[in-house]
Amino acid sequence: MFREFLIEEPAEKLRTLLVMIPNVSQVTSRISERMVEVGKFTQYSKVVMHFLPDILLSDELGDGYLPGLELYKPSKGSEVQLGIITSKLQINQLPVPYSYWLAEYIVRKAKALSSSFIITVSDFDYIRPGVRFFASSRELAKNVMESCDIKPVRKSYFYGVSSLIVPVSKLYKINAVSLVSLITKETQPQVLINAFNSLLRLLEFAETPTK
Repeated sequence: MFREFLIEEPAEKLRTLLVMIPNVSQVTSRISERMVEVGKFTQYSKVVMHFLPDILLSDELGDGYLPGLELYKPSKGSEVQLGIITSKLQINQLPVPYSYWLAEYIVRKAKALSSSFIITVSDFDYIRPGVRFFASSRELAKNVMESCDIKPVRKSYFYGVSSLIVPVSKLYKINAVSLVSLITKETQPQVLINAFNSLLRLLEFAETPTK
């Protein structure tokens, strides 16, 4: 169901894995582009899912894009142990069972990279905008609230691969936090800024020895 094409030497060990799969808007895409640019990450792999539609996208310059996942690693010589998985296609909400397959594939990839922490970033249309999170355990959620100043999701539900990664991570005994951007058309710019700042705090939290 998955075919991986190596572009460069693969990453061997990454402490934290950041998963940013676009959903209803371009918020997640913009955050991932900014992270890759600022952190000078290098793409080392392309994963194509055989169950995606047979479409070929192109950008404004006419470069073709095969739908799938892009895997990034820190640039050579960097001391950062952070990997990034993202996509240019809005594939967060796939029908069952594809969403489960993709979520488990990503978590297994994190396990293979010896990652001890997974952070997912996604976005949803919601009447009350803001940035929220949910975690793979109550203890982890409490620590995130206290350390990162982010409010948890309460009495609600969200669809998609990013949401499924958290409970699947629990089965594989990996800490996981899902950062959720709740947006409306009018609030999207401000939520984008808040989500990026919250993500930076989460990444710093993931690097601390006690979680």
